[in-house]
Amino acid sequence: MMRFFFPACLVALLVGCGDPGPAPGEASDTVPAKEPTVPYKSCLDAAGNLIIEDSALESALRKLAGVSEGPIPKAALSRFAALTLNDQQIQNIDALGELGHLKSLNLTDNQVSDLAPLARLVNLEELWLR
Repeated sequence: MMRFFFPACLVALLVGCGDPGPAPGEASDTVPAKEPTVPYKSCLDAAGNLIIEDSALESALRKLAGVSEGPIPKAALSRFAALTLNDQQIQNIDALGELGHLKSLNLTDNQVSDLAPLARLVNLEELWLR
C-alpha cells in the first residue's frame, strides 16, 4: 500500500502545482511584463551623420573614419567591428550608441561616467574599461 501511496501523492503534488493559465479562449488577468527600456537619444541627423557632443570622441572618430572636416557619416565607421579609443580624454559616449555593429570597444583610461548608450550595442562582445 505504501508503495502506491507515495508515487500517487508525488504525482498529485506535481500536477497541482503552478498556474495553468487561462483556458483557451479566456482572457488573462495578468499583463505581460515589459522588458526594461533604455532611454534612447538619437545621435544621428536626418542625413545619417553622427551628432557628437564630446570633442575628444569626435576627434578620435574623425581620425579613424578619415573625415577631416564636416559631418561624420555613420556609414564611414561601419567597416570597423572594433574600436580602440583608449586614453583620449573622452567623457560623453552618446554617439557610440549608434554603432550597433561594434563587437569590441576599448575605452580604457577615459573619463566616461555614463555607460547607458552602450546598452544599444547589441553585438558587443568585448568592452574594455578602466
